[in-house]
Amino acid sequence: MEKYYLCHLYDDFSGSPKVLSQFIKVLNNKRLDNVSILGSSSSGFVSEVSLYTEKFFYKRSDNKFFTLIFYMLSQVILFFKLSYLLIKDRKIKKKVVVVNTLLPFAASLAGKLFAQKTILYAHEISITPPVLNSFLLRFHSIFIDKAIYVSNFLANELKSKLRCDFCVVHNAIDVLYLDSNMSDADLESKWGGKNVLMLSSLKDYKGIPELIYLADAMKKEDVTFTLIANCEPHEGDIYFSRFTLPHNFNVNYRPSDILTYYRKSFLVLNLSNKKSWIETFGLTLIEGMSQFNPVIAPTVGGPVEVIGLSSAGYLIDSKDTDKLQALILEISNDFNTWFKLARNAKSRAHDFSFKNYESQIINCIKD
Repeated sequence: MEKYYLCHLYDDFSGSPKVLSQFIKVLNNKRLDNVSILGSSSSGFVSEVSLYTEKFFYKRSDNKFFTLIFYMLSQVILFFKLSYLLIKDRKIKKKVVVVNTLLPFAASLAGKLFAQKTILYAHEISITPPVLNSFLLRFHSIFIDKAIYVSNFLANELKSKLRCDFCVVHNAIDVLYLDSNMSDADLESKWGGKNVLMLSSLKDYKGIPELIYLADAMKKEDVTFTLIANCEPHEGDIYFSRFTLPHNFNVNYRPSDILTYYRKSFLVLNLSNKKSWIETFGLTLIEGMSQFNPVIAPTVGGPVEVIGLSSAGYLIDSKDTDKLQALILEISNDFNTWFKLARNAKSRAHDFSFKNYESQIINCIKD
């Protein structure tokens, strides 16, 4: 008999919880559903697919000092809570701890002490401050048995630092996205709408100032920019108070039906600043591609693998706003070019099916 203990720090509607929720679906599909999930009291993608989560304390604060205190306290609590569960289940022959992201480091220590295997599911390399990032890598390298990386880029960056067995498993998109199709008439209407879409948390390094700049520079053009923000409206009010937003810039906060936004857009952007935040994969890019959206992404990191040689989009530095503006205008004025890119995008998205993801995850955790 085996049991999995999945540990994550903060559940919301961002990429890392989304991927963990897919991992949970794999376990359920393969009837490996003898699972305990440990997480803070936040809610998001993980809570949507788990019937019950063992809660532990974690709280964010506007004050960085208090955030650090809360974070360290959460790890003490997580260590004792997970250790208790592992000791209580001592009759189970194979206990596997899966640590989602670098942040819940206490789970690696508990796993080393009381489980048969500890796996780190690594998603990021841009944790700040750098001293924390360095500590987390050193800590995990002592205690984990294996790492799952979401891209070859991330594996190349971290494998020498974590020094353990590893596998690379690209993230997947839901079947709902891949099965969604559009007629030629739908595609013409989509292109005619001229709506540019970006999904992001409210951080400058995610490229929001650049998105606002592009919208303002193109406010006399027939192009609209929409941001799907992973936050609450009151947080958005605070963040955007320092900007003058042009009339062609719209913000929506955690909408329940993101698929509709992808279907109505004609271009999907990721404008992360490569000097401050390197995207290790780019799940929103694939989701956008599945709905016939060409994409524009940074020149480094996981998005390079996502787009690959598919001719489904472009790799451009987010700081090169002149080039971005010229390209968006070019695509918005040339249906044939856009149509070819859109078809290529849809085709490329199928390479990231849940079926492929499922088989790779099972092979990885069963080794």
